[in-house]
Amino acid sequence: MCAVSAFAPGDEQHGDYTRARLLEMDARYVTAVESAFQARFESRAVATATVRVRKPHMTQEAAIEMAWTWFWRDKDADVPFSAVVAFVRIRFPRVTAECVRAGFERRRRSTSTSSALSPSTSL
Repeated sequence: MCAVSAFAPGDEQHGDYTRARLLEMDARYVTAVESAFQARFESRAVATATVRVRKPHMTQEAAIEMAWTWFWRDKDADVPFSAVVAFVRIRFPRVTAECVRAGFERRRRSTSTSSALSPSTSL
């Protein structure tokens, strides 16, 4: 699997704040909220109902697998690789073209190996 950097170029500064300062502010906020929960000034159930933090709904590999399926479903069409990368990036924005290429290469090798070993293959 390709390594995905948690940070993109430019992430070290956001507006007037450095990344380190934002992380420090976040840690102080989390501490304050946890203290409010402990003191029963705030309810976790109410906080959860008020703010829902979404987790990424898809992994990089799942997004590449979807692109692979889409690519082969429409294999009669001439699909440029840039369109495949764009398809994956809609689902997993931080993916690199190299990771998509490597994922497609692994799947191509796997497909060609499994079809070569298939019992229906005639010699």
